[in-house]
Amino acid sequence: MIGVDGAMNSIDQVFTVEEQFRFSLAVQLLQRYGEEQVTVEWEAVDGNRTDIGVRTEDSIVPIELKYLTAKSRVRDHRFDQSFQIGGNHDANRSHYDNIKDIKRLENVVAENGGYGYFILLSNIPNYWSEPSRSALHDEFRIYEGRTLEGELDWKDYRPWMESRNRDQPIDLDGKYQIEWSDFSYRDDIEVSGSPNFRYLAVQVD
Repeated sequence: MIGVDGAMNSIDQVFTVEEQFRFSLAVQLLQRYGEEQVTVEWEAVDGNRTDIGVRTEDSIVPIELKYLTAKSRVRDHRFDQSFQIGGNHDANRSHYDNIKDIKRLENVVAENGGYGYFILLSNIPNYWSEPSRSALHDEFRIYEGRTLEGELDWKDYRPWMESRNRDQPIDLDGKYQIEWSDFSYRDDIEVSGSPNFRYLAVQVD
């Protein structure tokens, strides 16, 4: 298995956009496996594109990333810069899209063999905290300790769900135990608003 946890633990930044996160993780994997073994924007045989592909002896491991953030102000003293992350966050859409990415990875792995990873980095506690009230996206939640399996669907229908085909249920082939890990950034970075980051790495095989 490739060491995604080791790579994640070697990253110590807070990013402005998801592309920076992808670049940093790709660099860590390059250092571990060599530049001839790692590519970004890997396109599988079936046409599905994933953020990173890592060549192993048996197959290419697809990695799909998500970087979803709550509105926060970041001060990076090392580079003397301040920036804002996050903004409008739609929990219904993002929860569905996370599960849709896992299902897409299942399809890639079924076509190409081996295994893959879905990795979400976030400072939004709603993702890893068990809900205190019901919502439309209940079946798509990824809180700590949750088991994802079988067909997942919305609690009720809304017209906006037809956008990007979000109105369809998602039928997972595998069974996934959700386990979040803490993510630490450098001491010379300050985050005001929602400072605690965690990441979820789901192995799809």
